[in-house]
Order: sequence, then structure tokens, then C-alpha cells
Amino acid sequence: MTPRKVPPIALVLLLALCGTGCGDECEALCEARKDCPTADRDTNCDAYCDSIETLNEDADCDDQYDAATDCAQEQDNVCDVDTAGCQAENAAYSECMAAYCSDEQNNCS
Repeated sequence: MTPRKVPPIALVLLLALCGTGCGDECEALCEARKDCPTADRDTNCDAYCDSIETLNEDADCDDQYDAATDCAQEQDNVCDVDTAGCQAENAAYSECMAAYCSDEQNNCS
């Protein structure tokens, strides 16, 4: 498998725009978010979720990711997760990934 090269800020945007969670939860949120105004409707949710799950395991950010996922799933509007009450969860996930990516630039840049 080739290293995932995703800048930390892109991870936050992916989290906000494509969906969060693992397995079926991730794919369901990803598919739901395709209807959002700024979404990439061509996103392959299966591939995205597989990639982000592997990256989270490598970065040891599963807990932060799960918290962000749980928060996103509780929101009424999947297009507005960041402003609808998930800022703390998304920030914690972003910080975890940024710490990993500062040490593992080959996997994140």
C-alpha cells in the first residue's frame, strides 16, 4: 500500500465535507454529505473511508475520530457539522492528526 499523502488541513476539510466514522457509519455520512452545497459529489466513499481508517490507525487518532464521528451523526444538518456543535471534536481530531503528520510527513504531505 502506498503512503497516504494528505496535509493536516485537508484532513479537517475531508472530515467536514466527506464524512466521518468507520465502516458503514463513515460511508453513510460520506454519502449523505454528497448533497451538501460544497461537496465533491464524485467522492468514492468506500475508498475514502478505507483510507481514513488506515490513517487513523497509523496516527493513533481513533478515539478523536470516533468522537468527531459520533458528534457528526448526532447533528440535524450534516452539511453544517462544524458550526452545529462539533468544533471541539473536530479540533481534537485535527490536533491529533497534526501531531502525527509533523512526525510522519511522508504519510501526510
